[in-house]
Amino acid sequence: GRCAFSLEPTTGYYWDPSCRMGKVGCNADGKHVECRFCGEGSYAGIDCPPSSCHFGAKPALPYYWDRSCAAGKLGCWADGVHAQCRFCGGRPFTSIECPEAAAVPDLGVCAFTKEPNTSYYWDQSCRVGVKGCFADGRHVGCRFCGGGEYADVPCPAAPAKQECTFPNEPTVPYFWDPDCTAGKLGCLADGIHVQCRFCAQRPFESVVCPEPVAPPARECSFPPGALPTVPYFWDPDCSPGKLGCLADGIHVQCRFCAQRPFESVVCPEPVAPPARECSFPPGALPTVPYFWDESCRMGKLGCWADGSHAQCRFCGVGVYRNIKC
Repeated sequence: GRCAFSLEPTTGYYWDPSCRMGKVGCNADGKHVECRFCGEGSYAGIDCPPSSCHFGAKPALPYYWDRSCAAGKLGCWADGVHAQCRFCGGRPFTSIECPEAAAVPDLGVCAFTKEPNTSYYWDQSCRVGVKGCFADGRHVGCRFCGGGEYADVPCPAAPAKQECTFPNEPTVPYFWDPDCTAGKLGCLADGIHVQCRFCAQRPFESVVCPEPVAPPARECSFPPGALPTVPYFWDPDCSPGKLGCLADGIHVQCRFCAQRPFESVVCPEPVAPPARECSFPPGALPTVPYFWDESCRMGKLGCWADGSHAQCRFCGVGVYRNIKC
């Protein structure tokens, strides 16, 4: 089963088959009893599993839910939605040890808990028992090469075209940097070629992208197909740590506004949601009836239905059946 929120909450959640009506955190989406909030506030006693991270596209790095995460802490905000969602184990997060419960994606990328000294690469022909294969202890295709007892396993040479090779196209910009060396920020981006380098986007913002792949200047830049549903604008007054700033993960001046948890940030008129009427993202109109209720306030059932206006209220069905439309 899957939770079905009209708007993605910032509180962690997951599918818990043991849920029943009245149990803390259950019925989180107002539609499925098994949908459960976790990890913070009233739900701090409920541990969030890695599935509480919600990525637009499956990441190539291991990740887990870390209560200790905070803005600016390495690996946190991995899914761009929850501060507690944290990358671990793989470059550039090799200093973050993955717990046993971490989710390890099988995407053709090695994922070590601790970075080894021996070279490695992804070998599609690997099988259990073949020398060097199963190098990270998690993926059969991850193979040691080129040194020590694996000296007779040749490491792949740099491609003739000098290009990065990703099993899935990343959302972070990247380029081929001949000056890259192992351990240099952003290098070995594809897990295969040292010269393949991430740039521009956290935590690689200090690595300047060449013009062909550089994100546009003085405007927000989100990955293709990942345009946020939260309104945003360019704010020259933004600074690191200021609410809503660095919305696209690249430009500090790109800022979220109007919608929780950014409701205190006023949107400029061109992007501001309509006043005194509910405003849902395109294509995300809820199936639950709603109306404008001036008596609404934080915590009142059904209010904040659109995530932007406290007065926008669900009514008439399900948990909102006692609210007259």
